[in-house]
Amino acid sequence: MELVEIYNSMLEKTQKEYREENPKTDSRYRASSSGMCARKIFFEAIEKVEPTQPDAKSMRIMRLGQVVHKDIQDMLLKAIKED
Repeated sequence: MELVEIYNSMLEKTQKEYREENPKTDSRYRASSSGMCARKIFFEAIEKVEPTQPDAKSMRIMRLGQVVHKDIQDMLLKAIKED
């Protein structure tokens, strides 16, 4: 198995575990949805359509965003504690 296939498999497993631990409880509009595509908001909140599964490349890009977000969050929390 290639490294990319192994990583993609790990991302799929991680995403599945996250969804099991954090199920959607409702489909209300949230502040975090601001700035998103209006059609996406409509279909999620009003029509209650399940989004399609992202492809492997999109999952890798989203994972990179999560890693960078965590690094920045940890850095800011550390800076606050040092003050």
